[in-house]
Amino acid sequence: MSSRTESAEIMRSGVYEVVSKVEFERLDAYLSVDLAHVVMLHDRGIATREVANLLASGLRCAYGRIASDPGVLAGHQSMLFAVESLLQNEVGHSVAGFLQTGRSRLDQSEAVRRLHYRALLMQVADGLVELANEMVIRATEWQDICTAGWTHLQQSQPWNMGHYMLGLFSRTGRDLERVLHCLDRTDVSALGAAAMVGTDWPVDRARVASLLGHRGVIANAMDASTQQADYPAEVASTLSLVACNMARWASDFYVWSSSEFGLLQLDTVHCGTSSIMPQKRNPIALARIRAMAGQSVGWMPAQLAIMKSPTSSDCDAFYASDTSERAMHELVDVIALGADVIRKADLSTQRCDDSLRDSWCTLSALSDALVRGAAIDFRTAHEIVAKLAKQLREQGRTPQSLDVHEVNRTAGSHLMRECALSPQMLNAALDPHVFSRSRTSEGGTAPEQIRVQLAAAAASIDSWSQEVQHRSHRHSHAAADLNDAVDRLALQAGSPSISHCAEK
Repeated sequence: MSSRTESAEIMRSGVYEVVSKVEFERLDAYLSVDLAHVVMLHDRGIATREVANLLASGLRCAYGRIASDPGVLAGHQSMLFAVESLLQNEVGHSVAGFLQTGRSRLDQSEAVRRLHYRALLMQVADGLVELANEMVIRATEWQDICTAGWTHLQQSQPWNMGHYMLGLFSRTGRDLERVLHCLDRTDVSALGAAAMVGTDWPVDRARVASLLGHRGVIANAMDASTQQADYPAEVASTLSLVACNMARWASDFYVWSSSEFGLLQLDTVHCGTSSIMPQKRNPIALARIRAMAGQSVGWMPAQLAIMKSPTSSDCDAFYASDTSERAMHELVDVIALGADVIRKADLSTQRCDDSLRDSWCTLSALSDALVRGAAIDFRTAHEIVAKLAKQLREQGRTPQSLDVHEVNRTAGSHLMRECALSPQMLNAALDPHVFSRSRTSEGGTAPEQIRVQLAAAAASIDSWSQEVQHRSHRHSHAAADLNDAVDRLALQAGSPSISHCAEK
């Protein structure tokens, strides 16, 4: 083999196959972009109806052949050249040559990338709505279940599991809203910008944007070029937050499903076992969610590194896109997995109750009781209760063994005056259920506050669902309009469409 042949093989395997793999995953987007461009060329009188009809028919044929046999991309530097070659075979050189009128590979490939990112982001948004909905369902079911709360894996204050799930819902809602904002900046059309300065052909950029279901066009032609795009970094950043927020609750579930805690039991389908220890129920689904967060840390730096390339080059983006788009596909699956974990997890009310027995998690309420009963400031009350806690630990006792005389004696010694906390105040302060029900501040764990949060969450779910459906309908209606426009070309043209492509 000559060195020239070796070089050609290295370029094929090391460069062109990488590009073709990325482009093949965007095949539907390429076809839509090309068809929208052809319809616009006809609408603006740049291509005759007969030429536009042959182009559209030939494009459907060419992309159909690529879909059934990706090997036809071999030997071509990009999808554009592969399609042009196939198109020339179908409709002839003089007709196929009209396809690139008024556009560049730069605005074509950027238009395709935006469509592909839009489709992936829509899947993420749809998955997050489902995840948030499952959180609200469990919050409703668990709103009366109290357990000890933990900070630093130490019992802190009584907690309500429904309240906890509503907290997860709030984070997921912010993630969803960030994704929708990313969609706003991604879902715009680059076509018509040509290489970077526009074109002197009378193209209708708004018409193409409408046919592709975009919100509008990128105003500046240079800003529409692939090498100028910053939305991939924004997408990467947003999806990293999604992955990391999921890992946070997955880590809680990981601890709570352990033998030591036992608050949660995952469904069997979400667990693996040991090759030697038959009793093991390893939380494999949670491990996958947490691992995705670790991977996501590199998504944004990869995009930022590409953005540092000279603005005269758009090629680098192809080699970053393969990694980031594969990650987005995986994240869609991980979000669905997370929703399924939450849907099927079993909460042990007995273990939740057990965590409150002989618990230390109500002592902040005892501090508050002293503020009210002894007319002292909170920091002083905190010091008194800390002294009581130290004495109890040294004596091997729990807070539930306290009597009001002991509390008053310790407080009086600290204050150098008599303290008269009542037995009723002490009992209420040490009761974790009273503690949880008494947190009446906005967003707290009191039943009325949880009901308010549940109602707001249900309204948010409805609003988000409608927003995602509205966007999805816009995209699907645009696809139908594009197909109708192509079909009308065939019906009104003076010559038939290509009908033999399936035979080739």
